Amino acid sequence: MMIPYGFHSPDTPTFEAGPRAVGRIDVVTFTSAEPMEWLTDKIHSWFEDRDEVGHVTSGCTEAGLYFMTLEWYECHVDPLFLSILKHEESIDDVIVYTREED
Repeated sequence: MMIPYGFHSPDTPTFEAGPRAVGRIDVVTFTSAEPMEWLTDKIHSWFEDRDEVGHVTSGCTEAGLYFMTLEWYECHVDPLFLSILKHEESIDDVIVYTREED
């Protein structure tokens, strides 16, 4: 399957997240052995007009892995975004789960 967008693509991908039950939040955390400042900036630009997507945290683990956590409030994670993460060489691991809103 060809992914038409990537983190190095000059175009901004369009995302469609399906609705989710009230109070449900989808969470995505991904890791990289490389610093992700450039990636943080790219992701912020992709989702800047999306109130339902939030950057929760990012940083570096004790083991030296860089990580970022994003949440989708009351909607599903964009499948295209997950596919981009899966095919990005600098991303080592992706964790996706659903939680209840506090």
